[in-house]
Amino acid sequence: VCCSSGAPLAPRAVADDLVGFEPKTYAAAVTAGAPDEQQTLDAPSVDAEPVSPSIPPGGRFCGPYSVGRLLGRGAVGEVRRAHHVETGQEVALKLIPHDGDALVTTRFFRELRLAKEIEHPGVVEVLDGGEDLEERALYVAMELLEGRTLAEVMNDPGFDREAAMALTAQVLQPLAASHAAGVVHRDLKPEKVFICDDLGGPRVKLLDFGIALRIGEERATATGVTVGTPVYMSPEQATRPKEVGPASDLWAFGVLLYEILSGGRLPYEGDT
Repeated sequence: VCCSSGAPLAPRAVADDLVGFEPKTYAAAVTAGAPDEQQTLDAPSVDAEPVSPSIPPGGRFCGPYSVGRLLGRGAVGEVRRAHHVETGQEVALKLIPHDGDALVTTRFFRELRLAKEIEHPGVVEVLDGGEDLEERALYVAMELLEGRTLAEVMNDPGFDREAAMALTAQVLQPLAASHAAGVVHRDLKPEKVFICDDLGGPRVKLLDFGIALRIGEERATATGVTVGTPVYMSPEQATRPKEVGPASDLWAFGVLLYEILSGGRLPYEGDT
């Protein structure tokens, strides 16, 4: 089903010889419709290729996209390089196994529309999305980015904290744009800050609005479920989810800055 028009998309099944892995190409992925809403796709993985029996690697189409190389994977799906069969546009395609659950489908399309509403050059662009009944998968097509996440950069032996601080400050602009649109990211962390390799110098993109929330809107999720990454959560996000707002993102940004300045340490650590 096409996200834009609602028209059904004919399933296709033809061979595609695009296989392999590109460790420096990251699909800026939106994790929409994650069944448990507790984890999202983070940094690229260098593990062996098979990931899910419901999403076979390579050699097929999903919606209007020819699916190719694996770029990364997470707890709820995988991201692959793909191209639109009619326009030839290359994209990062997030694939989420889907059993047809109506609540998951509703949440997926709502979050997809939410991600498309945030227009800022520092936010990864969401191009398209839909449901492929033949593949039993939900998919999101996004712009394809070249570079690395801040989490990867922080692991470099010669990590430059001052340069990282300057780049990370760029995150505040897209974050402000999302807040102006009434949207809270809720999962800001080094894995969600992408540093693009551009000819004019590095620039930052904010990734993954998959668990984002519109301020004041009721969310279709299980009662009592806490979403986000615990060490970056503000007190209200961890204990009073209905009170989450822009300040929660700023808390996470503060934790991120502390982590950079301290060389990878977190401001607090514990088992609970």
